[in-house]
Amino acid sequence: MNATQPRPRPCPVLRIHRKLGQVYVQFKVRGKRRVRYFGKIGSRAAAAKYAAWCRRWPWQLQLIHNPGTWPAVRLYTHEGRTLSLARWAREAGIGVSALRWRLDVAGWDFARAITTPKLAPHFARPGVAAALVRAAVEG
Repeated sequence: MNATQPRPRPCPVLRIHRKLGQVYVQFKVRGKRRVRYFGKIGSRAAAAKYAAWCRRWPWQLQLIHNPGTWPAVRLYTHEGRTLSLARWAREAGIGVSALRWRLDVAGWDFARAITTPKLAPHFARPGVAAALVRAAVEG
């Protein structure tokens, strides 16, 4: 496997759904939670289906994520330090999604995006949050 593509994720662990009496796996693809049931708890058929599914697991992900389109880690340099977006968000004390929104949607430069403090939510009146966002984007 070349260094540009990450390794495939390991096969999800088999879980037990006691109310239904079924075994299943739970995993995420593109941020959406997916569940796959295999059969009754302790049955040989369920174990065989799970084993066959695990053999196909890396290829299933490649069908969903086309080869070469895996999301690359974005690295940013600020004041001589190069870190990932998640690490910068942790150090700035804001969420990754907020930082990504500031960069991609609002069009802020990177220095402004990480130095602006997190806005406190204002849910007292309708339209207050929209006014705060509008003021932050314009200002």
